[in-house]
Amino acid sequence: MNYVETFRKSKYPFNSTWHIAPGVQRGSMEGNWKDVSDEEMDRFLRERLLNFYHPTSTCCMGLEKDGAIVGQDLKVHGFKNLRIADASVFPRVTSAHTTAPVYMVAERCADFIKNDRSKESH
Repeated sequence: MNYVETFRKSKYPFNSTWHIAPGVQRGSMEGNWKDVSDEEMDRFLRERLLNFYHPTSTCCMGLEKDGAIVGQDLKVHGFKNLRIADASVFPRVTSAHTTAPVYMVAERCADFIKNDRSKESH
């Protein structure tokens, strides 16, 4: 079964706010996915289907000798003043949206930077 057939069998509404089927006017409830040709359906899906994947966990945190990219202070191994403060340092993908944990990592990174700066000035 291809993606056009799979979509036809889904319960996706024919007329929704975000994706309106070919030939359907906003607010119109008439029509059915079965009334749309395979070619129209293919074009509709290719134009509108997006990937909302949030990549995380791509820069392992740990010891350099173990192959990790960043240390616990969020510094990239082998660089003096480069830190990573995003979802790439997560140990695994979160079960919810990634925004709040990224804020936490960024706040912690800011603390590390401020602490380093205060040590340099003394």
